[in-house]
Amino acid sequence: MNNVTILSFSPREAGNCTATAEFIRAHLIEQISANVQICRVDNKTFPACGECGYECLRPGASCPTITTDQRRILDSVCNSDLVYYIVPNFCGYPCANYFAFNERLVGYFSMDRARRNQYLAVPKRFILISNSKTEQFTEAMRQQTNSEPQILFLATGKYRRNSLAGDLMTSEEAQAELISFLDG
Repeated sequence: MNNVTILSFSPREAGNCTATAEFIRAHLIEQISANVQICRVDNKTFPACGECGYECLRPGASCPTITTDQRRILDSVCNSDLVYYIVPNFCGYPCANYFAFNERLVGYFSMDRARRNQYLAVPKRFILISNSKTEQFTEAMRQQTNSEPQILFLATGKYRRNSLAGDLMTSEEAQAELISFLDG
C-alpha cells in the first residue's frame, strides 16, 4: 500500500475530523511509509449539485460545473491503494458535505461505467465521528464501495470528550481504538 487518500468531510478546520486525519497520516507514514494525502471535502470544494441542466445524466455529456479541485480529489481516490473517509454526524446522519460529494460523483463519472467501477473497486474504510450508531451511516457508506463497508464509530462521549472542542485524539483510548482499526 503506497498511496493513501484521506477525505475529511468536516467543515471545521480545527475539529475532530481534522485531528483524526492528521493522526492517521502520522501513523501510516510511521508504520508503512505510505504516501498520504489529506483532502478536505466541504461546501467550498464540493457544493451541492443542481444549478445546471443535469448534463451529467445525458449520454455523452459531462458535468459543466465540476472543478479542477474536485476532479483532482476524485482522481486521487481512483488512484489510491486505500481511502479513508472521516465523516462527522451533526443531526443523526452523515453531514451534508458527504451527500454533496456523493452527488458530484454522478458528474465525475458522466455515465462512464469503467470510471465508476474503478472508483468503487478502490478499498475504502470509514471513520464516523458520531455519538450514535445507526443503520443510516452504514447505508450511506455502501454507496462508496463494492463490498460491505468497514466502519469505525468514534464517539466523543465514550472518551469523555466534548464534540465541539476538537480534542477526540487527545484520548489515548480513542487513539488505541483508531490504531486497531487502521492496523486491522
